[in-house]
Amino acid sequence: MEYQIALITGASRGIGAAAARAFARNGYAVVLAARDQAALLAVVADIQREGGHALALPPDVRDKAFVEMLLRRTLEEFGGLDAAYSNAGAASLRQCR
Repeated sequence: MEYQIALITGASRGIGAAAARAFARNGYAVVLAARDQAALLAVVADIQREGGHALALPPDVRDKAFVEMLLRRTLEEFGGLDAAYSNAGAASLRQCR
């Protein structure tokens, strides 16, 4: 079965977790990133329990090298990217490197 692929940051709780579950319920394989790994893994477990496909990665979206790794892993794991939902919060965009 072929899936569309969605990348979602800030996916461990609230709107990000809800978005991750919604994408998964609508047939997307999801790549999820959030700093709270325990909460993120709970979201992944929920998605997998419902028959969805999910990959969790620990992020620091303020770090350009991490963002590049996140995209590289998404492409390696799933072969493409169809949607991205940037929900991660940072204190200031000026902190981005």
